[in-house]
Amino acid sequence: MPEHTPIALVTGASSGIGAATAVELARRGHDVLVHFNSDEAGAQETAAHVRAAGRTALTWRLDLSSLASSDEFWSPALAVVGDRPGFLAFDVLVANAGIDQRGDLANFTASDIRRLFEVNAIAPLLILQGVPRGVLAGGAVVLTSSTAAQSPIVDSIPYSATKAAVETMTRAAAVWLEPHRIRVNAVAPGAVATPLQDPSRVRALRERGIVAEPEQIAEVIAFLAGRHSEWIDGQVVRAAGPRLRLGS
Repeated sequence: MPEHTPIALVTGASSGIGAATAVELARRGHDVLVHFNSDEAGAQETAAHVRAAGRTALTWRLDLSSLASSDEFWSPALAVVGDRPGFLAFDVLVANAGIDQRGDLANFTASDIRRLFEVNAIAPLLILQGVPRGVLAGGAVVLTSSTAAQSPIVDSIPYSATKAAVETMTRAAAVWLEPHRIRVNAVAPGAVATPLQDPSRVRALRERGIVAEPEQIAEVIAFLAGRHSEWIDGQVVRAAGPRLRLGS
């Protein structure tokens, strides 16, 4: 009987933390379905890195800002990998896709706020709803939160609120999925050098040594997705680095 090769689904994997996570999981033996919304070139680059690590990669486009149901996510995701011999469901799901918008709260429109919640909170919740169908028993789910959930960013209050929602659903879904033997955890990074960050801010934080690279966060996510974290469930791991240097 052929050895089972685990397969991971990573959302928002065309750049930043998602791309680094896809590659890190490949290095740890996973084939990867690389999800993206608009950056097809970035997704193809991620897939190329996965293949360079010796694993199989597929890419899949889906806009998460307007999901009407869990099925709209899981049916195409499973279909993309459906012809893989012996494939039933994913071993790992990393729900990483997210967006940010900064500014004074007084200037946010209702549409701005709804879009942030659609992508950052409603989409992950709908995805979690279908996990019993899409993830194998014994598998793992990791969501991406942010330290903004506990230490809100004054110029990004709606974003902070969406990440607080992610942390609540992480803890609750871990209990809900316990009968399926599927673990659910989240990683809450601090400042990370990703396309969501203003380049000038990243440069300033690098000079102070207080910004993480996506690969550093990916290692935490991959750990939570792996067998060495089997006794970690329903937790939010703060990957904020040397916070003492920030005076906090």
